[in-house]
Amino acid sequence: MEYINQYGHTWRIFASIVKDFDDDSWLHTGRGANTPARIASHILQGVKYYIEDTSTIHFSSGKPFDIDWEKAPENDLPTQNDVLACISEMKAKTEKWMVELEFLAVNDSFPWTGKSKLSVVIF
Repeated sequence: MEYINQYGHTWRIFASIVKDFDDDSWLHTGRGANTPARIASHILQGVKYYIEDTSTIHFSSGKPFDIDWEKAPENDLPTQNDVLACISEMKAKTEKWMVELEFLAVNDSFPWTGKSKLSVVIF
């Protein structure tokens, strides 16, 4: 399935970007809430939201997953290893989601993305 392949490319690029930062840059590069650790949290939380995953996720370090990515104290932000492990987990979850998804079914959950479930995949 092409969507799974494309998502796979995106997950690989995301992981590569995460690996590219040193420890200090991971937390401090950027401005305000636009730091790598915070944006990575936002991306992972967004994916969980849009695939309608209701499971409880814990980072491997024990840090909370469901933080306020914009305002969380620096100590609560995920490490690069946390994010890399979560990327693997979310990759598997998105693949399962797409395999089971009826692409042409009506999208009642996220109307801003479009009329079908396919629109959520593309969004």
